[in-house]
Amino acid sequence: EAGNPHNQIAVLCTYKTDDLAGVYRYVRALACRLPFATARENMMLLFDKNRGKAERLLQERRSGGKRKTRKGNSAERLLQE
Repeated sequence: EAGNPHNQIAVLCTYKTDDLAGVYRYVRALACRLPFATARENMMLLFDKNRGKAERLLQERRSGGKRKTRKGNSAERLLQE
């Protein structure tokens, strides 16, 4: 099994902001008999992007500000889940 198709699906997942499915597909791309090496770099970029989001949410929480997300939930509620 080749990892390239899994990497391509992972990229599509991140375009529709389904980061968990993206991580799963990147792992599959790396765990195949013919791994797609670039999937590791792509997964690291995804982790970095999410780390930045988490840091911004924590800063907002500490400062007492509440930011509405696209779905209307406050950042604080997202952190509690």
